[in-house]
Amino acid sequence: METHTIEEKERFVFEQVVLNMANYKRTMNAKIEHNIANFNKLSDSHKKLLPAREKYFEDQKLAVFQNQEILKLILEDCEQNFGFEVTGSTIKVFQSLQL
Repeated sequence: METHTIEEKERFVFEQVVLNMANYKRTMNAKIEHNIANFNKLSDSHKKLLPAREKYFEDQKLAVFQNQEILKLILEDCEQNFGFEVTGSTIKVFQSLQL
């Protein structure tokens, strides 16, 4: 049976958080792009009926940005409190979150 150190377990949990954030961001961006594409297909007369749509899209983009800021705090916290620097695949995932 394989045993893991506390640091390895913490890193695993942290990497899962990062991966979940990356998946969430990809899903949100795909939804935003899909909604914008559908909105752009509407005629001008129909677009006038949906004045709140653009604000809705901006709110979605803001939510993605805020989640990215939360992830940065998680990274900093792990480096400070768990005593390891985030490297390798984890940092690649983090870099993929850049808008």
